Amino acid sequence: MNNTSVMPDCQLTLRTYLIQQDRSSHYENFLVFSIVLNSIIAVVASTSNAIVIYTISTNPSLRNPSNILILSLASSDLGVSVLSQSFYCLLLVAELKRNMVLICHASTGNFVTVWAFVFISCLTLVLISADRYLALRLHLRYKELITTRRYIVVLIMIWVSGFGVGALRNYAPSVHGLVNIAFGIFAAGFVFLVMVNAFFIAKIGRLIRRHSKQIRAQKVNMPHGQRLKRSVYTIYYVIGSFVLCYVPYFVLLAISRISELKRSEKVAYYYTMAETIVMLNGVLNPVIYCWRIGELRQAALQTLKKLYSCRNL
Repeated sequence: MNNTSVMPDCQLTLRTYLIQQDRSSHYENFLVFSIVLNSIIAVVASTSNAIVIYTISTNPSLRNPSNILILSLASSDLGVSVLSQSFYCLLLVAELKRNMVLICHASTGNFVTVWAFVFISCLTLVLISADRYLALRLHLRYKELITTRRYIVVLIMIWVSGFGVGALRNYAPSVHGLVNIAFGIFAAGFVFLVMVNAFFIAKIGRLIRRHSKQIRAQKVNMPHGQRLKRSVYTIYYVIGSFVLCYVPYFVLLAISRISELKRSEKVAYYYTMAETIVMLNGVLNPVIYCWRIGELRQAALQTLKKLYSCRNL
């Protein structure tokens, strides 16, 4: 059964068009290279995020509110690498083999999971920014008001909402015109979340400058303040990584919706490269966590040593 009639997506339309056309050997080789590259990225991302998740989950000293948010973000990245990227590799294989049915099924799995996990990641990043703002704003009251249990409740709501968004992406193509409405809502929501993050980052920057002036004026050393400042900069790196990896794809997708890009191998190159860059985010985040968070880095190294020891038994 040809499902393309009920899945009017720019990328899917492009790929189903290309499997019916003569393709250059360069594009065929590019598809093979992309399959191999994405498979490697998926293995590295799933392994590194699994280590972060296991490390935080098994170390009581790391199970604080801030790290619970990182645990959620790592879980989302794990979902992307295990599910979304697997479906994406299958989609590329289907295009290479000119298998229309497999393209439809693989693209459905890829779109649904990507929508869900991107939504979860966006909301988690907003929560992380809000957490650092509250830590700077509340000072000593932070530990009293912000608890791990409360964050877990909020994160459960975020994950349920994320799967709801994924279900909407699966349902929308079956209703005429609803896919464009769903895309518009998702795009508007993404822009809104970016703006909320920017708001918190601006507030955080202002508070950090104020605290730095107070510390210089009093000429005292405040280790807690330095740790808090370092944690804020860590969030800057995480958000920067997310923006760098996702914006090229969203820009390309928006242009496709507005201007109806010509179907061609060149456009397919752009799509595949942009989608591969999206998947790189799951590799970059664990590197940032372990680079910037000393306790997590040491615990992760201990976890790797234990796993290596168990393997040699």
